[in-house]
Amino acid sequence: MGREGLRNNFGRCKALLEVGALPAHELGHTREALRTIRCVTFPIVRDYDTWCDQKGHIAFTNNRGLTGVGLERKDLEWWQERLRDGIRLPKDFDGHGLVPPREVRDSEKI
Repeated sequence: MGREGLRNNFGRCKALLEVGALPAHELGHTREALRTIRCVTFPIVRDYDTWCDQKGHIAFTNNRGLTGVGLERKDLEWWQERLRDGIRLPKDFDGHGLVPPREVRDSEKI
């Protein structure tokens, strides 16, 4: 990951997922088993998933402690849908200077 790896939200989110996945892998758990364990044992983790842009800025978060950070859910979903379909965003869309996300930091999609 290098020295720069944890200097932005994207790197920190990725590291947190890896910290959880590595021990499970060492114990011989499959991805599906890890997802099941996380859903059953730690359902509240879903409330803190974070979507980051290419620069590591938070595009959206469910974290109640970060109110006002990133896009509103409806704007993020609309943005992701247009990106998925290859449709350009209108010039008047306020993306808060975010660069299209490279991946979702969904804790269940490891």
